[in-house]
Amino acid sequence: MFLVVLDFVFFTSTDATKVAPIILILGFVLLLLTIYEGFFLLFTIARLYGLPIKNKNRLSMYSSGVMGLIIALQSIGELTPKDVLVIMPIAIIGYIYNVYASSSRRKIDV
Repeated sequence: MFLVVLDFVFFTSTDATKVAPIILILGFVLLLLTIYEGFFLLFTIARLYGLPIKNKNRLSMYSSGVMGLIIALQSIGELTPKDVLVIMPIAIIGYIYNVYASSSRRKIDV
């Protein structure tokens, strides 16, 4: 809830054409944190509907990273449907590989 209020205050009080680039970067980071929390909440609620997600943290990070990349590309005018079609499979394969590598690493450590 605090993050939503902070978003509201930050994004209504700044003008992107008149602020320093560091403020734009802070706004982007704030947006990414909000997206991360949104995905985490979504995956937590999914458990209530019978979809248990073990790695909510990791999946939320990957999802917010992909959304951040898409938003960044869109904000500089470089987003095309092809980009989304390329980013999504790469992100899915990267997530699956990361889960597989961490599970096999745990088996070795035990």
